[in-house]
Amino acid sequence: MTIYAHAARLNSCAPLTLRAFDSGTPSPHLADPLAGLKALPQWVLWRLEQYDGEPKPRKVPYNPNTLQRADTTNPTTWATFETVKTIATINPEFRIGFVFTLNDPYIFVDLDACRDPDTGTYNDEATHICTRLFPGVAAEVSQSGTGLHLIMRGDKTQFGNRRNKWGGRFEFYQNNRFIAIAGNEWIGNADLEQTASLQTFLPIREHDRDNQEIDTIRDPRWSGPEDDQELLARMFASDDKLSSERVAELNDAIMRDPSNFVAKAQFDILSRRVPFAALWHGDANVLGHLYPSSTGQQFDHSAADLALMNKLAFWTGKDHVRMTRLFSMSALGKRDKWCNRAYYRNRTASSSNVACRDVYRGTNQERRDKQRKENERIGEQLEFDITTKLITLDEMINDFYFVSGVGASGGVANAKTLGVLSVAVARNEYAPSRHPLEYTDKRTGETKTKIVPAFEQWLPHENRKRVDSVTWKPEGGSICDVPEKVGLSGFNVWRGLIKPTWHDHFINDDQLRERWLIRWREHLAYLVPIESERDLFERWLAHILQHPGEKVETAWCFVANMTGIGRNWLGSVLSRVLRGYVLNNAILDVVLDGKFNGRMSRKLLMIVDEAKAGMRGPN
Repeated sequence: MTIYAHAARLNSCAPLTLRAFDSGTPSPHLADPLAGLKALPQWVLWRLEQYDGEPKPRKVPYNPNTLQRADTTNPTTWATFETVKTIATINPEFRIGFVFTLNDPYIFVDLDACRDPDTGTYNDEATHICTRLFPGVAAEVSQSGTGLHLIMRGDKTQFGNRRNKWGGRFEFYQNNRFIAIAGNEWIGNADLEQTASLQTFLPIREHDRDNQEIDTIRDPRWSGPEDDQELLARMFASDDKLSSERVAELNDAIMRDPSNFVAKAQFDILSRRVPFAALWHGDANVLGHLYPSSTGQQFDHSAADLALMNKLAFWTGKDHVRMTRLFSMSALGKRDKWCNRAYYRNRTASSSNVACRDVYRGTNQERRDKQRKENERIGEQLEFDITTKLITLDEMINDFYFVSGVGASGGVANAKTLGVLSVAVARNEYAPSRHPLEYTDKRTGETKTKIVPAFEQWLPHENRKRVDSVTWKPEGGSICDVPEKVGLSGFNVWRGLIKPTWHDHFINDDQLRERWLIRWREHLAYLVPIESERDLFERWLAHILQHPGEKVETAWCFVANMTGIGRNWLGSVLSRVLRGYVLNNAILDVVLDGKFNGRMSRKLLMIVDEAKAGMRGPN
């Protein structure tokens, strides 16, 4: 069923027409497609305003109650639909807009540059989006006549990692934005639930710690080259490994023994596997056999696109942006459908990511390098409090120590956080903490109160505590002697062992502990096959946990005639158990040539990087 609805004129030329895209399933006609929105008090006025230096006017929202600027994050600047409709009727310079919030169920999608304003014809991509993805949702021709506004329902908790703008022609909003309703006729139903379709349509995004958008999401298991040409070389080389030689071997085995069902199964799998080169170059002869077309084409292009994207998902670690970039370099990526339909590109890549269960792990060396870096990061990762807490003067007197041996002006140590700051830095850190101070007004003689920084009251306070230096002494108290400075008192910054998140489960659940320990015991038995040596090694490790303050005079050296036997795995476990106190990936000659402090400082365990005989020079 196709419906044509005539909308209001934007000018005195020809009327705009909005075609209601339908999937073929009739739905009841709604008297008001926006009935659900009109029941909400989230309406504003808007008008076009031209600013100097800008090519086109802005759509500026206004508060219906005051006719001052509206704020899309402040509900007090919004009103009911009846209110804005009345004002817009009286004052034609204003039009009507709706504000989207996280508390309502409505989603707004804007399709730009998809419509010929003279003929009312939509491009193929808009037609596809409206008929296949969002059939029957509320739709309106935009104010310019060249775009389309869509409103639908969706679960807003599902779209936190989706883009708001992409492709230069698509926008998606669910809160803190308003839609400038053009005044053209709406069709469809804004209350249709479209969460699943929106998840397919909206591209994924991520943010880094500075809230900057990142265009890539990569499976953490992936290892491999960052260079596209190097990765492509490996993909092409994988065709040789599939390969014709192995197929020939299996064929010979089947010819010799027709009942060899194992060989038959492997032969079927390999013969069906699509060569990467055939997909990359769009080889019609190979693809026509594997993906026959039902529409008279050389091969089924959509099926071939998905097959190539599936391979790219594996090789890139499901890196959405890299998959799209590499696909665009292939022969299949030169089709108009791929080049001109952002939705099709996103859907193909997203479908492959969902279907991909494994990713490329790189060479042995790449995997080892990745694991070592992760061990290094975790082994040196301490936990810090990054929020500023207000502290009273009494708390400062109770918990703070003045450290005379820190910096030129001394330092401040906090017994609760075990943090140590110079006095200059502490002044800024504790500036929000204030203390009332009574004083006598010299003119009136009256006693008055003023609010001053608590830290400035603590510094000269008669009850201020002090120490001589800062030290790190496992098993020592908060204040202890300084091992390297006889006779001095030290503030101890030992933080204690950081318990892993699974610690309580491990201690209290006997069955869980035994299941986990099986892996440890099996692997340790593989690395250290002599039981007595293995027992000594575990006792040596236990000593670090039970007596972290006692220096051990021995070390362990694992010698093997091959790499890749799992010594890095052992380092990974220890880095996590002793989180924050492991110097992992230490290169021995660099450590010995350097100073003691630095990465070796405040560590309970050092794991030396693999040393191969004859490869490190004179050291």
